[in-house]
Amino acid sequence: MTTAMAHAQQHEQASATENYFTIATPVGTWQVITRGDALSSFEFCPPKNLPAKKPQSDFEKALYQKLTAYLNGQRVDFKDIPLYTPSGSPFHQKVWQALREIPYGETRTYADIAEAVGSPAAFRAVGSANSRNPIPVVIPCHRVVGKDGSLRGFMGGHPQGMKIKEFLLGLEQVTNNSRLGG
Repeated sequence: MTTAMAHAQQHEQASATENYFTIATPVGTWQVITRGDALSSFEFCPPKNLPAKKPQSDFEKALYQKLTAYLNGQRVDFKDIPLYTPSGSPFHQKVWQALREIPYGETRTYADIAEAVGSPAAFRAVGSANSRNPIPVVIPCHRVVGKDGSLRGFMGGHPQGMKIKEFLLGLEQVTNNSRLGG
């Protein structure tokens, strides 16, 4: 993609109206926020008074179908989902791109991701970038574990974070012993 095309796409995304739909899961209602035909953010614990809402656009309906398939334990590749450019530092952007490369059903350590983005000593900064990830599941920060394979934080320390991380890894049939990272 040329720089001009990227700027045009960003301008189009910025001017697009934000919308959302909800999806019921075994670990609570999720709010999926879109902007035009791009995924903007994902809230695992939206406000309790948020009205349930069905997907409206063709993009939202297709995204809903993919998420439903994922929640039903099917292997789903989210790499083709257009993303509204998440705001974050250049380091965050590199980490989020590296997370998208972790295959379904596999995990990587924070150190693996730090090395993948060219900053091998920055494993704590990888954790910080993960906690600021606006699009979990599609940018699968739940697939990042401690160097001993143990589960570490999720959702920036939210009280439901570890329960949701365990749920997501369980969907993908990942166990603490199945770390397949490089």
